[in-house]
Amino acid sequence: METPVPDAGKALPSEWEFAWKVHAYTNDYIRFADAKAGVVITWCASLVALLFAAKAHHNWTWRGGVKQEKGLIYWGQVQQYPSPTGYAEALKQAQPTDLARAVAEHIYTVGGIAHAKFTWIGRSLIFGATGTLLAAIVVLFTS
Repeated sequence: METPVPDAGKALPSEWEFAWKVHAYTNDYIRFADAKAGVVITWCASLVALLFAAKAHHNWTWRGGVKQEKGLIYWGQVQQYPSPTGYAEALKQAQPTDLARAVAEHIYTVGGIAHAKFTWIGRSLIFGATGTLLAAIVVLFTS
């Protein structure tokens, strides 16, 4: 940066140069602070995106540790039968209306899981894109 020339009689050259050096020093620290703030914002946005992705995964995989009742479709419910033979016997004894009801209930449950998963993935993508955009801005303006 070129040091401006002071008006005669207003400040001595050494005072003028000192003031401009302090000014440059202060601006450098502001620039460093901006870069650090950009890194922090990007890091926070990335963490939020990660948390949303984890929430989406949690909705897809976790049933909350609740003991399942016996059922005909969901593996957690199928495992409640004492043996493969017990499950086969339940299928054999089920009426067509029982099977249709089991499928309908399972479709409803899976639909809720899919809805929650895509909601959280959408939020994760928004925060991830925001973090990427902020990182790009930081790189552009601090280089």
